[in-house]
Amino acid sequence: MTLSRNAEDQEHLIAFVRQALERMDRGEAIDARELCRDRPHLAVPLAEVLGLHDELATLQQEALRED
Repeated sequence: MTLSRNAEDQEHLIAFVRQALERMDRGEAIDARELCRDRPHLAVPLAEVLGLHDELATLQQEALRED
């Protein structure tokens, strides 16, 4: 897992994880891209933290296209 060493990114990732866990508790589907729409570079780390393996391949391909 590759996490940013940027403190601001880490804070946002923690906030995204909290939001995702709250949604999971309510039985809602989790979309890492949607949660990270303002910080798309955090979608892959978020999916990794949450174990959203089905989304990882798509997110990684999208990240490569953005570079």
